[in-house]
Amino acid sequence: DLYCRLLKQEIAKMQNREELIITLPETGIDFVCFGLDAPQGKIAASLPDTYIENDQLRISSYRQLGDIHDLEQLKEFAGQLEDIFGKLPSEVKNLLEVTKLRILLSRADCRKMIVADNQVSIFRKDGTVYRNRGVLPRLDSRDTPQMRLKQLQILAVTVAKQDNSKKVQQ
Repeated sequence: DLYCRLLKQEIAKMQNREELIITLPETGIDFVCFGLDAPQGKIAASLPDTYIENDQLRISSYRQLGDIHDLEQLKEFAGQLEDIFGKLPSEVKNLLEVTKLRILLSRADCRKMIVADNQVSIFRKDGTVYRNRGVLPRLDSRDTPQMRLKQLQILAVTVAKQDNSKKVQQ
């Protein structure tokens, strides 16, 4: 993803045009493994070679996913994958859900989210850390990893709504 963005930026410079580089927020989620396998209690998020067998097509699909910056594009991408390669396996669904989370975080003006031991740290672009009534949000460890991922998406929407209501009040 980083390589592709830097390459696009350099090509734009060589062509004497400015390229708007949109970067989705970074995520570090301790219960998501970006690979084919995940240990007990974690989920794998990837495009497995058993789903997209051709290496070039798989790499191209990762590039396409890296260029997605809104939910409509993500939905279209998921539909294209399903049309071409068949039913989405859980690893692909998880990867798409993490991408959805990153898109939602970008709407909330966040630059990074770290989840460790069910404690959630959301770093805004203005340098502040999101807190709910003065406390960092926590996830319930009894929930499945998929459920916790959905809860993170809801939290990202909540942060965006709170930030928007503060802007309106000012």
